Amino acid sequence: MSAVATVGAFVTSGPRSAVSGALTTVLAAVLFYRLVRQPSPAPRLWTRRRAVATGVVGGVASLVTIGCMVWVVAIRPEWELKAAGVVSVLFILGFLAWMVRIARAEHAEALAIAQQTDL
Repeated sequence: MSAVATVGAFVTSGPRSAVSGALTTVLAAVLFYRLVRQPSPAPRLWTRRRAVATGVVGGVASLVTIGCMVWVVAIRPEWELKAAGVVSVLFILGFLAWMVRIARAEHAEALAIAQQTDL
């Protein structure tokens, strides 16, 4: 999809407009290659330090983004922007809940593996 947008930008507006799309395409290709070729690492236990660091970084980033979206909803008069702001806030909250579920599942899996090796 990104490659199609890059070619379209190159044809319609020239090479300078296609740089961002080209870089996005390369990044997506590299990430896809790593995902396919390299297996997932073994799950690690969540230490208190890791949980606090993840919570602080993720929490600050989420609060800033949610604050910006609430500002858009409160200030901008266009209903499309208000709808996009509300959907963005809901998406961020859902993403945070999903990440917590993944972290808990990873911790439980790592704990089960550690208990099996202790036997």
